[in-house]
Amino acid sequence: MNFYDDYGDEAIDHRLPQRVYARIDSTEPDFLVSEQPQTALFDAIDAEFVDSDRFTSGSIREGALDKVVSVLETNISEIGPLPKDAYAGEDPAWFEFNLAEEDGGAASLLQYPNLFAPPVRRSATFKRLSPAESQRLTAQLDFDHFHDANEEDIRAAIHTTGSAGAGVYDVGQGNCNAVLNAAGQPLLYYDLGGGVLGNASTYPAGLNNFCFSQAPSIVMSHWDWDHWSLALRIRSNATSAARGPGYGDALGATWIVPRQRTRLGAVHRGFLAKLSRVLVWPESLPFLNVGPVTVHKCPGPASNRNHSGLAMTFRPSWARGDGILFTGDCDYRYLPTSCTQATAYDGLVPPHHGGPLHPASPVPPPTAAGPYRRLCYSTGAGNTYNHPAPATGAAHHAAGWTASSTRDTRVRLAMLNNQAAGHIWIQPAGPPLGGPNCGFSYCQTGFTQS
Repeated sequence: MNFYDDYGDEAIDHRLPQRVYARIDSTEPDFLVSEQPQTALFDAIDAEFVDSDRFTSGSIREGALDKVVSVLETNISEIGPLPKDAYAGEDPAWFEFNLAEEDGGAASLLQYPNLFAPPVRRSATFKRLSPAESQRLTAQLDFDHFHDANEEDIRAAIHTTGSAGAGVYDVGQGNCNAVLNAAGQPLLYYDLGGGVLGNASTYPAGLNNFCFSQAPSIVMSHWDWDHWSLALRIRSNATSAARGPGYGDALGATWIVPRQRTRLGAVHRGFLAKLSRVLVWPESLPFLNVGPVTVHKCPGPASNRNHSGLAMTFRPSWARGDGILFTGDCDYRYLPTSCTQATAYDGLVPPHHGGPLHPASPVPPPTAAGPYRRLCYSTGAGNTYNHPAPATGAAHHAAGWTASSTRDTRVRLAMLNNQAAGHIWIQPAGPPLGGPNCGFSYCQTGFTQS
């Protein structure tokens, strides 16, 4: 097993590093006022590997980081206060952690040697790296050598012909949405993620087969692990002889990704090396219209990945308002004017799995023209963050989204292949019976609610 493979309970086949370089990847809660966050996740890489001649700038290829990366999770109060630049700025500080078996003495934390497996509790001491050492790590792990994509290449990768509805797939505490044709086949994915780390158990057991029969591209909202990790679950099951061309390796698809330098570490760099075709969204391109789909660059602070990635809107022919808004984790107050100038939406996937909104966030209202509107939460049952937050639900209710118009992926029913999932079809005519009509009897993306 390596960090990126979804092999269930198979044992780790490599030693856990005793010394790692790490920096904060994300914190919960997202919005900070004066208090430090309670929980922090660190993106970590084996220090011995970094200090060896095997790790040089520009040398990272597919598989090079598979067994040297991990994630550390800690309650900040357990390891003591960190300097302010551990959280803030576009280039957060790096630290050196010395790890050992938990002995009850030093501070303790959790180390995840795999995105989908349980963690190991370790004792830890740490120190901050010098600015020169931090700059060296950042330079070796960034992807600045990937040039901005040509606008026409991005346009050509976004397929919209025959679009009829949208899907919000049950992937546990993560996000995977799609623009679909009338048969329920994805023409374009928006995120390809799912529950990972402490929330890996929220992902539906045995859900492996996602449809690629129409050669969809993937628009990645931002670089959080729970917004791209599904590609690895699909890949680990892609070698079965039963697979046809509709279920190819998701890593071989075209990925349209934001250029986010902030807090991108070894885990992201290792995943990026696995992708066959990457189109990096130009920072100078505010939005792009392709038929009924518009991809928008979010103008939030660069120091926060959630609010500086890509949002997407889709206006199907049946829409009576401004269509469907896909937010990823971007809070409403950071959406660009190309989104907020819309007056009302027919469908909406709230930010950050229904997590807390900033107090100043304006919730987009539903359209009043016509009876059909849908508010769809992409959330995992029993998730560690207690999403969706009650206050977030109340804010949407106050904006006009009623209980009868609300759907939640946690509501799971048996679908194809006896798989229980809560996939949501957004279209007034209801979902296609029996799931996507793509000719593959083992498809597991049939819809159970609409």
